Amino acid sequence: MDLPPSAPASAADNLDRRLLLGAAGLAGIAALAAGRATAGPLNPPAGAVVSSGKTLTEVEPRTAVSDVNTPGTATCIFRISQAGSYYLTGNVQGVAGKNGIEITASGVTLDLNGFQVNGVAASSLVGILISAFRGRTITIKNGAIRNWGGHGLESPNPSGHPASGNAYIHLQSSLNGGNGFTTQGGSVFDRCTAVENGVDGYWASGSGSFIGCTAYINTARGFNINGDCSLTGCCATANGAAGFYSGLGSTFGDCTSEQNAIGFETTACTLRSCNAYLNDSHGFILTNGVLSQSVAMNNSGDGVRAGSESRIADCSISDNDNDGLWVSNNCLVTGNVSHNNGVAAVGSPANIRLAGSDNRVEGNNCTDAPVGIVAGAAGNVLFSNTCSGNTTNWSLVANNVHGPIIDRTAPASAAVSGNSALDSSGSTHPRANFSF
Repeated sequence: MDLPPSAPASAADNLDRRLLLGAAGLAGIAALAAGRATAGPLNPPAGAVVSSGKTLTEVEPRTAVSDVNTPGTATCIFRISQAGSYYLTGNVQGVAGKNGIEITASGVTLDLNGFQVNGVAASSLVGILISAFRGRTITIKNGAIRNWGGHGLESPNPSGHPASGNAYIHLQSSLNGGNGFTTQGGSVFDRCTAVENGVDGYWASGSGSFIGCTAYINTARGFNINGDCSLTGCCATANGAAGFYSGLGSTFGDCTSEQNAIGFETTACTLRSCNAYLNDSHGFILTNGVLSQSVAMNNSGDGVRAGSESRIADCSISDNDNDGLWVSNNCLVTGNVSHNNGVAAVGSPANIRLAGSDNRVEGNNCTDAPVGIVAGAAGNVLFSNTCSGNTTNWSLVANNVHGPIIDRTAPASAAVSGNSALDSSGSTHPRANFSF
């Protein structure tokens, strides 16, 4: 007997069947996994439960500058009076008759955190003031100080209370009525900028160092360094007085002074690989100093003006309006290239002018000026120098000592092709000077 055909399954029956099969499959997988894995303990470890997260102090282990943490006084908006690490959470806005932030403790690090400490033009005092009596081993970094009636940043140093070991890193001080930075006693400046301040960009006394710092359009000097400092890779541009001024023992390396009233003005300093361009007066003024491997070019006065007991060696001096190198007394001038100086001055400027006595001038090359080398006083010695293309190559008063001056302006020497040729110098004297 034939069985009657089954009734076709409904859509609901098919859905129920699929759900049952899926549940069975999942149950099988779970059973298989349970057979292979070992369950962990169900009871928690003994003792109190300890959080594995970090506290707010651990996340930000510094103190915010605020009315609560660093309340101000009658003289300042905020005062930091305890050692530690502090940071700004926003701009500081100055008020009339007050300093911005006062620091009265040593061992303080203040991170401006990219914010500004803003003054109120002439009516506010100092942007950041470090106490004269406690301001040691302080670091201030990463922000701007601007528009204060006094100095942007000040760290004074009265007798017996030196503010030493301070560091200023990546700061800009601008538009202040006084100096951009005023510091004493062994400060370090790293990549700081002083712009459009009412007096000097930087005023610093005592040993210290400046690394990659800039002074721009300050009313007086760009860098006013009172001695015993090291400046490396710094730049001074368009300041109203000297771009760099220093006395007594500072060293300069790879520094540039451009479009200032004077480029460099130094006493008893050493300058190496420095550049003075387009300054309104002299490029370099030095007394009792050393200038080497440097460039003085397109200055409106002398390229280099060297006072007594100075040494000028291996420099390039060119296209200055007056003398290329002006020398006083007791100087050593060796291995310099002096070219096309006296381009705008009246009279007879020289590539090298010896204004005084007891100078030794040796191995210099002087070209294309009204006068090559001038000795306006007796008692100098000149050896192994060369002059060419000047209107007058040599102008020496009586009683100077010099090697023979050989005229080779028309050498009439034969062409050379090959491995040897006859001497065409016209002299075998070891200290001969040449016109060519």
